[in-house]
Amino acid sequence: MELKDNLKIRNFSKETIKSYNYYLTKFQSFIKTRLNIINTENVNQFLLTLNSPSSRRIALAAIKQNYPSINIEFPSIKRSKPLPRTLSKQEVISLINSASNLKHKLLIEFLYSTGLRLSEVQKAKFQDVNYENNTFIVRKGKGDKARLTILSPQLTAKIKSLENLSQSRYIFISNRDKPYSKKTIQKILENAAKHAKLNKKVTPHMLRHSFATHLLEQGTDIQYIQKLLGHQRLETTQIYTHVASTDLAKIKNPLDNL
Repeated sequence: MELKDNLKIRNFSKETIKSYNYYLTKFQSFIKTRLNIINTENVNQFLLTLNSPSSRRIALAAIKQNYPSINIEFPSIKRSKPLPRTLSKQEVISLINSASNLKHKLLIEFLYSTGLRLSEVQKAKFQDVNYENNTFIVRKGKGDKARLTILSPQLTAKIKSLENLSQSRYIFISNRDKPYSKKTIQKILENAAKHAKLNKKVTPHMLRHSFATHLLEQGTDIQYIQKLLGHQRLETTQIYTHVASTDLAKIKNPLDNL
């Protein structure tokens, strides 16, 4: 079975499959110059041709996936883990208030209120909003895994009003009746940040980090935040730090605390 098919079966994301295939192709070309010998030294030499620890880590994972039966002692690659870049609550308020129109304001509030990834916001549909419980179901998150996240009641009401006026399945659509592109969402945030005079590049993922950080600051259990973010491992969420335990029903959306 080809690597691409194997990764699809195991629910790897399209981005991961693309990256793995890219580095595997580079590795195979490199190995041809080394008499097609795959050993520790040749793997090490190939990794040294790559520019960053992140590239080496992905390449190494791709090689291990494609050559599972070969006994290679892989070098230890330390992955740098920079602290997540976040906004303060006041900066979130300024960002929302500086949006050029109500549609863009709603988008920023949605990003912050749900903690969704950019690709998940693009696919957000009205049918996935539970207006009674103020929750949102992410039907196809990272790795095609579904999960539940929270919505601010004030935002739920705005989405319901928008649905009554919209003929689209998607919450955020362009004038061509298509879901917002990644570039459009990023541009909306950049413009709002500029008008708010934040003097920093604001990204969708920064609002996701802010969502998690502000939940922690108000005492939400780290394990609940892990579920809301869709992290497979608790260690991924622990970068935001440990906090006291609470109950899911008592979680107050960070947007309501602004």
